[in-house]
This record gives sequence, structure tokens and C-alpha cells, in this order.
Amino acid sequence: MSQPSLLSFIKQLYKEKRELTILEITYLIIAGISFLVSAVIALLNQALGVGLLIIPFIAFLAFSANLIVWALVKMLLEESIKNQGSNLKESKKTPLSLPAKVKKPVVRSKQAKKS
Repeated sequence: MSQPSLLSFIKQLYKEKRELTILEITYLIIAGISFLVSAVIALLNQALGVGLLIIPFIAFLAFSANLIVWALVKMLLEESIKNQGSNLKESKKTPLSLPAKVKKPVVRSKQAKKS
């Protein structure tokens, strides 16, 4: 992806309120760029390049933890919504109290009023 299309893709995700996806993409971009930078530095100075590899490793760990926590939260939320929906269906079937009797006004026809 070129940069303008990546930027427009991120803007579209933000409009759709998908902040978690934006965060995950950011973690992957940071991990990728820092891995490439540390690889180039490792060509010049091996000890420094290996030391800088901790940055993409931490970014990948944060991405993985985010993904796992998001999946667990989504699963729990979907389960609670599903249970709440089934509870609503049951409550509609069995009324909690009997409806009060309402007296309806007697409507007389025009012929009954004349006589």
C-alpha cells in the first residue's frame, strides 16, 4: 500500500469507530519498521542491531496481547447479549402481572341518540 491509501484506509477505519483495528495496524507498522531499521544497523554494528531487536519484539507482544484480550472481551459481550436477548423473549411470553381491566366507554350510534 502506498502512504496516501494507507492514510485514507486509517481514516475510514476511524470513521467506522474501529479504533482497535487502527491500534493493531500501528503495532504491526512499528514492529515492521523497527525490525528493518535494526536489521540495517546490525549490518554495521551487530551488538547494537541485536539490542534494537527488542523494540519489534515488544511491539509484536503488545499486538498479540491486544488480539487475545479483544477476542475474549468480544466473546463475553456476545454471550451476554445473546443471554439478554433470550431473557427478553422469555419475559415477553410470560407476563409479570395481569393487565388491569379498563372500562370502555359506550359509544352510541346516531340512531340511538335520536330516539
